[in-house]
Amino acid sequence: MESPDGRTWRVARVWLSRRPRWRGRDLPKSLNLDNAGDLAEGCVDLEAFLFAVIAIVVAVLLWYTVLPALLLGFEVLVTLLFAAGAVLGHEVLRRPWKVTATTEGPPPERVEIPVVGWRASGAHVQQVAWRIAETGDPLPR
Repeated sequence: MESPDGRTWRVARVWLSRRPRWRGRDLPKSLNLDNAGDLAEGCVDLEAFLFAVIAIVVAVLLWYTVLPALLLGFEVLVTLLFAAGAVLGHEVLRRPWKVTATTEGPPPERVEIPVVGWRASGAHVQQVAWRIAETGDPLPR
C-alpha cells in the first residue's frame, strides 16, 4: 500500500517470529576443469572411473539438494506445529497478536502494535492500512 508521501508500506499480522529457511549450501559458481584430462590418464579401468564419477555426482546431488530439501520439509512441519500452538496460545491465553507496519523508506520504519484477539487484530490491520493511505502515518497522532 502506498502512503501520500510515496513510501510503500506492508501491514500484516505476525504469525511467527521466525520463518523456515533453506539450510543447504549453494552450488559453486565456477568449476576449474583445466586439469580434467590429467585425471583420466592414470585410470586403467574405464568402468570403475565412470562408476566413481557417477557416485560423486549422486553424492553431490544428495548433499546439495535432497538433504536440504528433507531438512526444509522437517522444519516446515515443525513450524506448522508451532503455528498451531501459537494460535491456540494467543486465543486461549489471550496473548496479543503483533500487527506490524513496515516500509523500506526512505527513511525505513517499522511499527509493532499489540492487539488482543484474532478478529480485533484483523480489523486493526485494516485500520492501520487505511490510516497509512489517508495520513501516511501508521499510528494515530
